[in-house]
Amino acid sequence: MVSIHFIKTEYDMSVKLTNKVITEKFFNIESRLDLLDGSSEVSIIWERIRHIISKQILVELGLHKSKNKIKPQKQNITWKITKGYGLLWNSIVRNPFFVWRRPTYLFWGSPRRKMGNDGYYIDIYTDYFSELLPTRSSITIEKPYEWKHLKPVKTERIKYADFFLVCIFFLKRLYPGKSKFKIDPVFKEIEKEICNEFGVSIKIQKLVRETRLSRIVSLFIYRIYLRMIKPELLFLVGSYGKSNLIEAAKLEDITTIELQHGVYGPLHMGYSFPGELKKRSFPDYLFTFGQYWCENVSFPVGNEKVFPVGFPHLSLTVKNYDTFNKKDQVIFLSQPTTGFNIAQYALSIAKQKDRPKSILYKLHSDEYRWWREEYPDLSWAHDKGIITVIDSDSPLLYSLLAESKYQVGVNSTALFEGIAFNCRTVILKITGHEYMADLVNSGMVLLVDTGTSLDFNRVPRIEESVDYLFNKDWENAFNKAINKIIKNSNRDNNLNQDNKMGRR
Repeated sequence: MVSIHFIKTEYDMSVKLTNKVITEKFFNIESRLDLLDGSSEVSIIWERIRHIISKQILVELGLHKSKNKIKPQKQNITWKITKGYGLLWNSIVRNPFFVWRRPTYLFWGSPRRKMGNDGYYIDIYTDYFSELLPTRSSITIEKPYEWKHLKPVKTERIKYADFFLVCIFFLKRLYPGKSKFKIDPVFKEIEKEICNEFGVSIKIQKLVRETRLSRIVSLFIYRIYLRMIKPELLFLVGSYGKSNLIEAAKLEDITTIELQHGVYGPLHMGYSFPGELKKRSFPDYLFTFGQYWCENVSFPVGNEKVFPVGFPHLSLTVKNYDTFNKKDQVIFLSQPTTGFNIAQYALSIAKQKDRPKSILYKLHSDEYRWWREEYPDLSWAHDKGIITVIDSDSPLLYSLLAESKYQVGVNSTALFEGIAFNCRTVILKITGHEYMADLVNSGMVLLVDTGTSLDFNRVPRIEESVDYLFNKDWENAFNKAINKIIKNSNRDNNLNQDNKMGRR
């Protein structure tokens, strides 16, 4: 659990603003202003924007690069018509309201599907679990990724969220009185507190207006939909961007479950709520990759509602590799927010004499389109054959991890996956490395400063079992968790019915 230390509110340039320090200061502001009491309107809005604001602080301080640096495509009138037509067409042919059979289970999946060995795109977070459920008992809803849906897919009952996007877009513009929204004075106070603590100016009030409007119209359309299909369980991939959907489900008495898709840690504002901090729009249950993830974060739900069900896509892939034929190869795992610094370190390693024979640099998918402009030195090294940059989904990440002896990164989920493939792991001391503190302290990985050379002989071998990180018995764990949740849900429903009868 993250401890909260109250720090004076003057901005002190002598204090080194690491990710950990910034997070603790952020928690201080929330505690002082009582921003997360779990019931007030301020709390309802704040819990939706806190992770956005915390990331913006890191960007303003120069500790992270904004993901918005991605070069947008030229949005001329032809481009807009084409994309608009695509949304409208998908809203008709894959309309989530057009359901002939009410689903028991509703999956709100990830649009960033991966190509499988059989030529089909799979949702690595939901498809395996949905296949464990009775035939045709579930439906998957999918948002577009970069304005499109990856095809073909094996997911039988799939609908697109394009219809919701279109409805919310128009409802927000037609909503009467939105310009007259009153902003609680506490949000002005938050702006002052952030300026005092970090020396940066964040315009919060505009974000508050937008968030409030989005909540109103989203709850309207989501409640209509959920009331119509009335699933028993709603599974979500990632929750901190889906607060409106979760709140709508709770209002309709639908149990919500989050499927882990990335790194959890005490510094992650989407999940960490230490002390008395609360979040109303958090899922009822959390399914993690393994026991490790259940213990290192103060989730806003009780421990009895966090289940280590595993990560089937990873476990099955690792199992397919009977042995790892490791090459004298190091793979750098990039991230949009810290990619420039990772790339610079990769270039410095390329100059070392005592380095692995082969150096790979695996870009995050968000970097594919603009990396040559943002990382010109890396582009030059790639063209000269010094470093091999992987700027597409092929070859598959897992095949690269399986053949690489070493991996280097900051806090990517892929680092944990690489450990499952027996990669000897290096964590770079760049903003965000604090997420990996438990791994560093365990001795399983090596933490290095980017200003130093890297002695690869010092990188520890993976001796421990990774079952603690990724539960291999995922099928049994998932079924047990579902049965327990349904049993608890039925019991709660019976209690509610008894209470209603008693009041009569």
